[in-house]
Amino acid sequence: MCFKENLYLAMSEVFPETSVRSFSKAMGKSDGYWSSIIAQRLNVTDEALIQLNDYLECQKILFEGNTGRLRKIDGIQEMIAQEIVRRFKVKSESLDKISREIANEFKEDEWTSIEGPLPFVVYRG
Repeated sequence: MCFKENLYLAMSEVFPETSVRSFSKAMGKSDGYWSSIIAQRLNVTDEALIQLNDYLECQKILFEGNTGRLRKIDGIQEMIAQEIVRRFKVKSESLDKISREIANEFKEDEWTSIEGPLPFVVYRG
């Protein structure tokens, strides 16, 4: 199963009343958002995932005494965090390639020299 399917199933498990419309709203989107991205085979936006994480944080306050439900919500938030980190890693790899190509281009130009780092730096720690 892909991330989107796992995410929806996990939400449905914690919130049995979840519909595609309510799920879309939890992501801060219009009622048809989830159906649309599924039909078009698009990824959920990072912004929608962050909004969903915030929604879940609010739900944790409502279910403060229900430790089983809180653990499941924490699990969903962990899924979201892992997906965002995975996406960032893919994007930062592209930036590494771009910065290497820029550096190579400047090295080939005898009139240009780079003093210090490029204007953007991606750090992997």
